[in-house]
Amino acid sequence: MRQLLLFALLLLLAGCFEPTKEPENSVVDPELTQELAHIDSTKEVELKKLEQRVELEQLQSDLLLKQQSINEEYLYKKERNLILLSAFLILILALGVYMLIKHRRENRQKAYDNNLKKYFHQQEIQSRMRLAEKIIDKIQDSTHPTEQDKKLIEILHSVSTPVENEITNSNNQIAKK
Repeated sequence: MRQLLLFALLLLLAGCFEPTKEPENSVVDPELTQELAHIDSTKEVELKKLEQRVELEQLQSDLLLKQQSINEEYLYKKERNLILLSAFLILILALGVYMLIKHRRENRQKAYDNNLKKYFHQQEIQSRMRLAEKIIDKIQDSTHPTEQDKKLIEILHSVSTPVENEITNSNNQIAKK
């Protein structure tokens, strides 16, 4: 808007100070020529000042536009970096949650396997104990020890020794925990 007003003022000043054609045989007054020269010089000075102002305002508007574009670019880069940082943090958080869940699952699986192993171990011990009780009952029922009874006693001895060892081992493991 300012540029338009300055341009209009420039045109008006240029139109007001147009050189006039003097008649060729007229006498020129020295004061008048001096005054015309002074007016022409002030006109040129004023025109140069107006041109400089217009140029200055144009440069200022260009500089302002460049500054705005730089600010917009800076804000864009800042937002982009913030989004990338957020995505990276979310990725790390998701990885941490995954590792935590995986670790818990592995621990639960180990505990389940240990419990299952203990259960079957106890079942085996109980079945050996029942077998040993049956062998003892069979031997007590017979009045004369036979060859079969001697074999049953050997089996009982072999069954009872591992059972006793396993009981002491399981008690030691429980005491360690």
